[in-house]
Amino acid sequence: MEYFIKTLLRYLKNYNMVTIKLTLCLLCVVMLGGCSLKPLSGFAIKKDCTDSHYSNIDITSNVRDNPVILVAPVNQIETFSPNNLWDRIRIGLGSNSYPKNNDIDKEITLLATNKTALQQLSARAIWYLYYIVEEIEKRNLPMELAFMPIVESSLDSKATSPVGAAGLWQIMPYTGEHLGLSKNKWYDGRYDIIEATNVALNYMEKLYDIFDDWELAFAGFNSGPSRVKSAIAKNKLNNKPTTFWYLDLPTETYNYVTKIIALSSVLKNSKDYGVNFGFLKNSPSITYIDINNHIDLEDIAHESATSINTLVKINPGLLRQITPPDINYKLVVPVEKEHIIINKINNNVIKDIYAKSNKYKVRKNDNLIKIAKKFNTTPASIKEVNKLKTDKIMVGSKLLIPTIKGYNSSASSSKSNTNKAFTINKSKYYHSIQKGDNLHKIASKYNIEISDLITWNKYLATAKYLQIGQKVLIYK
Repeated sequence: MEYFIKTLLRYLKNYNMVTIKLTLCLLCVVMLGGCSLKPLSGFAIKKDCTDSHYSNIDITSNVRDNPVILVAPVNQIETFSPNNLWDRIRIGLGSNSYPKNNDIDKEITLLATNKTALQQLSARAIWYLYYIVEEIEKRNLPMELAFMPIVESSLDSKATSPVGAAGLWQIMPYTGEHLGLSKNKWYDGRYDIIEATNVALNYMEKLYDIFDDWELAFAGFNSGPSRVKSAIAKNKLNNKPTTFWYLDLPTETYNYVTKIIALSSVLKNSKDYGVNFGFLKNSPSITYIDINNHIDLEDIAHESATSINTLVKINPGLLRQITPPDINYKLVVPVEKEHIIINKINNNVIKDIYAKSNKYKVRKNDNLIKIAKKFNTTPASIKEVNKLKTDKIMVGSKLLIPTIKGYNSSASSSKSNTNKAFTINKSKYYHSIQKGDNLHKIASKYNIEISDLITWNKYLATAKYLQIGQKVLIYK
């Protein structure tokens, strides 16, 4: 031990204090053996498990009566870089043992032979994975949870499944609502890196409390806890084992848990499998600023010399690239831009959208269509920014006239993206003009406002007459 410490101190002379502290912390983790972590329990196996590493283990006994835990092969000496997040994750996996079966072996083989794909993970992980690892460690959760968003979405923060699951963690709409994630026309918390990660980990903690088994918790996250409970109850009724590998669960769920275990095993034993995950810096790339203002990402990008594409990528929950009104929002920014952006906001260089809006006093004979035309915007935009429920406006009242893209996208970008900001999750219809039709009659028929009709059909703002057979676009 004395020789080891002297050698370590000689090694650390060449590194800065941050690196020294990190290395000592990681050393403590290794020495403690993960005793403070919630154990990664419940790894039973299937009967068909075979592997040359475990030729001395008797697998001929009845596995259902005597579940076996197989320990993944341990490397003799691993090269460790305190600057590489993958190494931090590897150490976080500690001495956790994994089952081995034919399906896990197949996944491991696929991963080990697709080395390019594993290295590409670092490129996608640069913005997200450090934050996820930090949160996992803060909660003393198993590091295997860091592989969940990799399996769920391949670390694509804008991923959406055919059934409606969204974001890094692929959270379904109902689940997001149940877990407290906000969703409106400005914002969808399921895509939010910070909020979705927090609720996903909260959910995993709850699932572990329910099942006392991480494999079952993974299964519950994928297919729902009720389905897992039903499968357990069915096995109990038939006097069968109730560990994950024996449950009658969807193939997708089985594959999901299998992939998490395979990824964990491959990273933990990357040298044995001849895999190089590449380099991923072990320091934050992002941080967040609490925002109460209604701010355009393009303004932030311009004033802080930050790529708008970067801001959009790390704030995928913003559906219109504008921070939502009336709620506190955690604006995610590159860590090196944090203080610049805070100063610009505090000094009113980056302004609230409402502060940038024109102010207009309603005059006699005014209506929303007339005012919108005057300011090159739309009636719907004026209604939205002023929170008007109908088209009625009072003479002498003051209106805010929006001047930025979040409200005016349908006026300024109609050629390329007609009214997209105002038609999210709506179905498109065409009404054919019939004899006796007028705008009021059409709006009443479809329970919409006249201003909406004009927003969706620009020609109606200047048309003197409606022509029979003419098509009117309607969103419902």
